[in-house]
Amino acid sequence: MVNPSDHLANKRTFLAWIRTGIALMGFGFVIAKFQLFLRLILKEAVGKGYTGSLLIIAGVAIIAYALYEYLETEKELKNERFQARTVSAVILAIALIAISIFLVFSIGIGF
Repeated sequence: MVNPSDHLANKRTFLAWIRTGIALMGFGFVIAKFQLFLRLILKEAVGKGYTGSLLIIAGVAIIAYALYEYLETEKELKNERFQARTVSAVILAIALIAISIFLVFSIGIGF
C-alpha cells in the first residue's frame, strides 16, 4: 500500500534539488556579471568568461535531474515497485566533480 509520507518525502527531496539548482544558477549569474563589471572597470579581459556559464549549466542539469528523479520515483511509488537508481546519481556526481575540477584550474586556484 502506498504511504502518503513516501510521496511527501519525494516532494521534499525534489524541492531540495530545485533549491540547489537555483542557488548554483544564481551564483553563476553573479560571477558572470561580476566578470563583466571588472572588464568594464579595468578595460581588459578578466578571467575566461565561462565560469559563470558553467555554473548556470550545472544548475540547469541539476534541476533536469531532479525532475527526472521525482517523476520516476512517483511512478514507482504508485506502482509499488520502487527501486533505487544509483547509476544516474553517480553520473551526475562525476559530471559535477569534473566541472568543479575544471573551474578550479581554469580560474587559477590550482593546488
